[in-house]
Amino acid sequence: MKTKTKKGSRKLSGKILKNHPRITTDIVGILLVFSAIFLFLSLLTYNSLDPSWASSSSSEQKTHNIAGRAGASIAEAVLQFSGLLSFFLPFALIYIGALSVLSQKTNRLLLKAGRLCFLVIIFSALFSLFFNTILWRGAEFSGGGFIGDLLSAFLIQYFNQIGAILI
Repeated sequence: MKTKTKKGSRKLSGKILKNHPRITTDIVGILLVFSAIFLFLSLLTYNSLDPSWASSSSSEQKTHNIAGRAGASIAEAVLQFSGLLSFFLPFALIYIGALSVLSQKTNRLLLKAGRLCFLVIIFSALFSLFFNTILWRGAEFSGGGFIGDLLSAFLIQYFNQIGAILI
């Protein structure tokens, strides 16, 4: 026995399936924007005395970070990893998130994320070359973070300071 389906229901399900990548891109874009806001607040309210993965403290110690222990740990990790560039990352994430929501193209999100990673590596090396250390809320960090120190040391070894800056 055959069951009859309405043409309208088939058209509707086809439209939902066609829009599925668009919905996914919108959700990822919105999550990027909220993650960027969380990161920005975590960095702004960072305190070197907060308990995090990089500090030894008791579990009863009060956290000063507005985002709590998670925000303190994320801020510590991002500052250690990328140094001064950490303060530009939230703006880049908001930009990518807003573009993914506002743009009509759905397949560009990975390309934009790859470009952001490349820029983080390049600018971390530059910040490491120009700024030895930065002081932020009682903690001292490398200007380019771990990434910048690693890449700039490699470039200086083979091209000296001026060559590394030009490259």
